[in-house]
Amino acid sequence: MNEIKLDILSINRRLEEIHEKLDKILLNQQNDTFNINKINKDVEFFSKNMNSHISFIESVYDNIKSPFCFILNKISKTTLPENPKLLTD
Repeated sequence: MNEIKLDILSINRRLEEIHEKLDKILLNQQNDTFNINKINKDVEFFSKNMNSHISFIESVYDNIKSPFCFILNKISKTTLPENPKLLTD
């Protein structure tokens, strides 16, 4: 009978250890989920900023492309008359 009580106590201790480990795993999972959500929000924020920057650069390029090509062609004609350079999209 005493042996059964010791076995039950041992099983109980082991269950408590397992329960503590499970709690740690669940806490880590919650922290990981929180971190993943934060990273996703950061990526979304920086992605929007990058898209805005790309749009700005494209707009500036569209505005200066023609004058720049004109100047480049004039310079190319005076320096390399047989091979004028043109910018392409």
